[in-house]
Amino acid sequence: MDVYQAIITALNIMLLGMFCVFTFLGVLILAVKSVAYFYSVNNEVVLDKPKAITNNNTDVIAAITTAIYQYRKSRCMPHNKYN
Repeated sequence: MDVYQAIITALNIMLLGMFCVFTFLGVLILAVKSVAYFYSVNNEVVLDKPKAITNNNTDVIAAITTAIYQYRKSRCMPHNKYN
């Protein structure tokens, strides 16, 4: 077998492989699209989200704010073992 015949055989095998891959990917895409079409999720009407409960209790807000301030203040101060 000469070089020319080997190159022709290699090109034929390459084209056959490319055709097989192209065909496989095409069938795969068609299968995925058909499954998505036949087994699609029904889109139902989504109700409005429940609104958050807003309670304007200023005493609670002030207490939480003070607690956070005191916690942050105690964390930032260097601890002295003699205090």
